Amino acid sequence: MINLRRKTAEFIITSRQKLQYLKNMLPIAIAKIFGLEKAKNSMMFLGSEIDEMKRTYISSDWIENVLNEIQKQLKTPADTIRRLAKAEGFTALTLEEKQWSLIDCSLNPQKWKWRDRSDKDKDTTLLQTEPNLIPFRLDKAVIECILKKPYHQLNREGK
Repeated sequence: MINLRRKTAEFIITSRQKLQYLKNMLPIAIAKIFGLEKAKNSMMFLGSEIDEMKRTYISSDWIENVLNEIQKQLKTPADTIRRLAKAEGFTALTLEEKQWSLIDCSLNPQKWKWRDRSDKDKDTTLLQTEPNLIPFRLDKAVIECILKKPYHQLNREGK
């Protein structure tokens, strides 16, 4: 019985190590086959980190270039906020980041696919507890209309 538990524990440890290795290796393989954009998306979906990936691989100029290009693309403020929200939750964001996130969720729902139904229910609760967020809960069509109009044509609600 003890032998079985030990083997199970060893199997779990080795499986986690293999999973971590594959999590770091998959975006590089996707970059080679499909390009940087799909590699970046897979990296965000898997939650891979650039620093971990650099430690995983034997130094290669091509891999180093790919990782640097992905890192440049992931350094945008928008992606930084999305990764922070994914890692620590919506409540860890500042008020401005929460406001921006609500608009971004409506405008770019494909970049927030990782959120499940319970997260969206938590947002409703959050909107009730933080009234400063209510004006930022807009439909995609309204946001696109605001973006298209010149500033002088916006009414008080759109400014």
